[in-house]
Amino acid sequence: MSLTASLKAAQISSALLLMRTSVRATSTRVLIQNALERYYAGNNTSANWVNAISDLSDALNGGDPDGYLMQGIIFPKNGMGVNGPSPLVKATGSSLTDAIALPYDYMNGTQVYLGDNSTLGYPPNLYPNLTYSQVVYNSSFNISRAEYAGQMITQNQPLLLGPWMYNDTNGLLSITLPIINNTSSIDVLGFMTILVDITLIADVIGSPEGLDNTGITSLIGPTNVTNNFQPGIVYMNNNGTPPEHAEVRFVLPPNNTDNRNAPFVYGGSRSTFDYAQYPAVKEALTVNHNTIDNSGSLIATQNELNSGGIGSLRSLGSNHSPSRHTSSLRVRHHRSTHPSRHPCGALRKCADSTTSRCHSKLCCASWLR
Repeated sequence: MSLTASLKAAQISSALLLMRTSVRATSTRVLIQNALERYYAGNNTSANWVNAISDLSDALNGGDPDGYLMQGIIFPKNGMGVNGPSPLVKATGSSLTDAIALPYDYMNGTQVYLGDNSTLGYPPNLYPNLTYSQVVYNSSFNISRAEYAGQMITQNQPLLLGPWMYNDTNGLLSITLPIINNTSSIDVLGFMTILVDITLIADVIGSPEGLDNTGITSLIGPTNVTNNFQPGIVYMNNNGTPPEHAEVRFVLPPNNTDNRNAPFVYGGSRSTFDYAQYPAVKEALTVNHNTIDNSGSLIATQNELNSGGIGSLRSLGSNHSPSRHTSSLRVRHHRSTHPSRHPCGALRKCADSTTSRCHSKLCCASWLR
């Protein structure tokens, strides 16, 4: 079970890295950057944006068999341009027209689809309302910055919003990062938000490999919009005294095998729970096991609904480098061998941190019963 935990965590970590790398690569496209530079020189004509819109649409491969970049918006580097803080470029994958029905309608009762030429066609909850600022670099140049809900957005600390389920099996998340001039590492040309299909993550969570006949995998994270745990919770910055209680959530609706997670499924009555109710989650996030990968185990415990089993706890290695962003991954295996069913373990990873805080992006828990 420890091996399964490690493999699932590695797969999810790789999926997140692939998503971020793909979005970053999109931000380097020359036609987009050239259009932004012309805009700051005063050109806000439709002709200026034609090639940039086409270029962004070409990069959005979500309609392809293996594609996952669905939609994007490019925001200015600050609110002082001709267009103010409003989006400069919007695009949806060219083959996604009328392909994805969103879970709401227009006021006249017609269906909203991803990419509709309306505000609702670009899911508002996945696009941040940026707050801009500047940092003086020298007497002639200021570096543009943007933040959302208290998180500064940088290349090494992108903003992750979601996942947001638009039906019971499919969902989207968004990644926002700065567009850095290809010719200058300090020149921010704008900010790009890309919607990403969550299949790369959902396939790992839904896979039964290594989970026997009754295994489930759950994705658990913090409850705030930026997916970052507050300082003092995770083991890297809690000084051994984490809070007794903290709200966490199922980031993706959990598998409901044997009705074990009925209140938390898509459309269910609950979305959050206290990690004190789920000791494996709390230990995985808060306890330093002083091992290379922060691994450990729980033999007798319970989940958030007081259901139990046995299993293993495995925590992948943490990268404390201040130049990287942080993910938290937990895989918990649970198998019942007794009517009382004592649950087990967890897997956790913190990596890619840009600050002294540990920002937990995903907490993956799988258990056999």
